[in-house]
Amino acid sequence: MPATEPGISTVVILLAAITGLLFFLLLTALGIKGRLARLERSLASRREDFTSPSVESTPVHSAAAEIEVTSGGVFETFLNEDASRRNLSKKEQAAAYRKWRQEKGMNWSNS
Repeated sequence: MPATEPGISTVVILLAAITGLLFFLLLTALGIKGRLARLERSLASRREDFTSPSVESTPVHSAAAEIEVTSGGVFETFLNEDASRRNLSKKEQAAAYRKWRQEKGMNWSNS
């Protein structure tokens, strides 16, 4: 008997099997990617649905939302109300800002 060498037909069969497996893996990866994209879109829409009504439902949050819509945010609104606040140190600005938020009812605890 001659030495066993893989024939051309064996190599072709192995290459075809490997190619088939790679194609199957590619299809599986694309399917997973599509499912993940759908899941991310679903979670994003649920997050928007969850946060939007609850924020606008209370009067305190609606007042805060009106202030936050202004350019620069709430802190910028705080600084623009009184020009002398810009000259304060950062520590004094922070303390005055906390007090201002408390007066406006924008803190979680109003005590």
